Amino acid sequence: MSAKKYAAFILIIISAGCSQTYNRRMMPVKTSLKTGAPENALEYFKETEISKEHRNRLLYHLEAGMLYHLAGKYERSNYFLERAEWISDEMYTRSISREAASMLTSDDFLPYRGEYYDYLFINYYKLLNFLHLGELEGALVEVRRLNHKLSLFDRKAGLFHYITALLHMHSGNESGAFIEFRKAWLAYSEKYSEKYNFSFPETLRRDLGVFCKETGFSRCSEIPSQYRAAPELSDSYGSVVFIVESGFAPYKEERRIEASLPQEYRDRHEELKNVYYLKIALPELVLNAESYEMKLRVGHKSLNMDLIENVDKMVENHFEEEKNNIIARAVARAAAKYLTYRSVRGGESEEGSFRNILASVFNIFGTVTEQADTRSWITLPSRIFMNHLYLEPGEYDFEITTENSTPKSRRIEGDFKLNSGEMKFVVLRTY
Repeated sequence: MSAKKYAAFILIIISAGCSQTYNRRMMPVKTSLKTGAPENALEYFKETEISKEHRNRLLYHLEAGMLYHLAGKYERSNYFLERAEWISDEMYTRSISREAASMLTSDDFLPYRGEYYDYLFINYYKLLNFLHLGELEGALVEVRRLNHKLSLFDRKAGLFHYITALLHMHSGNESGAFIEFRKAWLAYSEKYSEKYNFSFPETLRRDLGVFCKETGFSRCSEIPSQYRAAPELSDSYGSVVFIVESGFAPYKEERRIEASLPQEYRDRHEELKNVYYLKIALPELVLNAESYEMKLRVGHKSLNMDLIENVDKMVENHFEEEKNNIIARAVARAAAKYLTYRSVRGGESEEGSFRNILASVFNIFGTVTEQADTRSWITLPSRIFMNHLYLEPGEYDFEITTENSTPKSRRIEGDFKLNSGEMKFVVLRTY
């Protein structure tokens, strides 16, 4: 078989071997969610091959847990998220044999291990599920697990500290509430806010003020007074926490670097007459370009929703942290494949010899299996907004409006009843 035929054969196989990115596989699921049909999204997801792929075991449970949560099936959601947590614990033990095999294939060959924020959001959504089910004790268990993971990863995450503080506050744990309020204050007032592109949340400023005024907690003096703006409250107030998640987190596409020596150059150099086709595949993060604000109306009161977590920036910053490692592995993988090819082909194998053919087959295999790892927990939201209101007991209607740079706006309407001393959570998702 001539070098030209090798080249043609390789290119044909490469074309046939192109696989879909994870985002494209999940597109019917995302489309169903956008149209307000989470049940349909679940059915589409069940039809994918993801559940049958052992390497995607963690990813399957993460996505299923989210989809059941969005469908309002909170116990079923916790079933999958609990198993996702078990699997994520297992992932701390690396499989050396699988890591070695990936050097001749790609990172996509490895089991999906998850990112640090995946592990945190597991407990966040379990916490929300317990709140929907009216099980405060279950939510507080997830609070403790979140705290453990935050210390383990040494990460600042204002959202998780803030939610934790509110639950401690509601359960009467003043010491625990202050510790978490203080962590949230530090997270939002330091470089965290600049890094993640949002300012100190007014709703947190108000909650700090209410907590310090109502409890008289001695350590409140550790937080500057400008971060403790307490409104005047009646003796019979209740409160409602609005949490609105919006959009989808960034996803990954594949960027390829492909090359082969020109035929005329190979013809002039005997030692280069055998074709070697090089392909390096790298993941590329696709960010959300849309910017928007979220407005809240409760009864006759209108105010802004505060951006409490920019998941886009969380994902982007972590991707940038990992980018050099991803590139280094891709280059090392390309070198390993080429050295193996040279070893199989030998020094002066004649064209058409068994070793030459075997080397070319290996080159084809290495090229086809070179796929960027584009997997991620794709149903996570893009941004999370929040506002905590202190209101008189009664029945209220509300309206949440998303306003962006285009004429199109999104609106959610609803109502709720609030009792004296109650802390109600209203958790919504918009796209």
